[in-house]
Amino acid sequence: MRIYLIIMVFLSAFPLGAQTYHETILEYRKSENIKFKDPAKSPLPKDQVTEFDSLPFFTIDSNYRMVAKWTPLMDQEVFEMPTSTQRKPKYRRAGFIDFALGEDSLRLTAYQNMSLLNRPGFEDYLFIPFADFTNGESTYGGGRYVEAELPAQGETTILVDFNKAYNPYCAYDTRFSCPIVPDENYLKVEIRAGVQYHQKMKK
Repeated sequence: MRIYLIIMVFLSAFPLGAQTYHETILEYRKSENIKFKDPAKSPLPKDQVTEFDSLPFFTIDSNYRMVAKWTPLMDQEVFEMPTSTQRKPKYRRAGFIDFALGEDSLRLTAYQNMSLLNRPGFEDYLFIPFADFTNGESTYGGGRYVEAELPAQGETTILVDFNKAYNPYCAYDTRFSCPIVPDENYLKVEIRAGVQYHQKMKK
């Protein structure tokens, strides 16, 4: 695991192109707030959109942007993932993501949505639902999601950025149907990165 921590520190210490990492995340947060303020795109109930100002976020922490170990899973069966409603979208397990936070060695499973595999731009999309010890306190009780890009064949690392972790839309309005975090993706640590959640945001 130490080699991945070394790579993580190296990446967080240098600028990403013309922008620093901090600036990149600020731009991402700005775009998220713009989306939440847009009545056509916002997951908020219509009566809350006009009152919306900004999502609550943890302080940006580059330690949560990491190059993790990637172990692809081959010939996985397609299964129906439970959701907050009766809807059961089809997924398959794509691979394991192994990383370290402090003294803790952690593993998450990444999934592929079968309905997205043939959609342009989503061929390499990975869905990573996760739960952690912040849930029900500073974050949504049902867990959060983060996304990643499927590594090319033969690659052994994957970039995961928890500063872009977000709430399922059903955290804001029960009209949405959201995948429930699988038991294998419960982390026994706090992931103090990404979007937070306050009950006052939801009536």
